Amino acid sequence: MSRAVYEWHPDAELLGYRSRHDDEATCYAVYPSALPWDATDVRQLDPARAEDRDAVQRVGALFEIDLPENWRSRL
Repeated sequence: MSRAVYEWHPDAELLGYRSRHDDEATCYAVYPSALPWDATDVRQLDPARAEDRDAVQRVGALFEIDLPENWRSRL
């Protein structure tokens, strides 16, 4: 649905909707025009990079997600 909305209104920046799996959850589609950077110039996260691991760990802690071993802190 979010792709159809974007194709119909390519200047759209954001779409909010209810999750099809949980009526209490709100989801968002963020379109490229809303981003402060070029969304085509995004690199893949790498657990070998300390800054990537830190970012993923912060999100994991925020949402109480048990991360796979390769994303946990390294000594």
